Amino acid sequence: MGFVVRQDKAINADVYNSNSADQLYVNEEIVVSNVYPNPANDYIRISYNLPSTHQAKLVFLNILGTRMGEHPLPSERKEVFISTEDLTSGIYFHTLYINGKSMATKKLIIKH
Repeated sequence: MGFVVRQDKAINADVYNSNSADQLYVNEEIVVSNVYPNPANDYIRISYNLPSTHQAKLVFLNILGTRMGEHPLPSERKEVFISTEDLTSGIYFHTLYINGKSMATKKLIIKH
């Protein structure tokens, strides 16, 4: 799948100020927001804070479990925008992996 990723270096205060219901994953060192918007049309945004000692990625699956894309979350960045133009309207799942371990899975709805 041909996702387009835009990465911004600016720290996003939203990731630190939102409540835990708005977070995909939180621990002492790591904060990863839920994808926004959801339902999505042309892109999704993920804000995060990740120490350089950790490797993280999001893996996207369709409703049948077919892998549709994989996107790294570089620790030097604080936010990524991912285009959803190549996805048909429907239900998808995204799983956060940190250091190769599955940490959280949530549903994503695409509406074009």
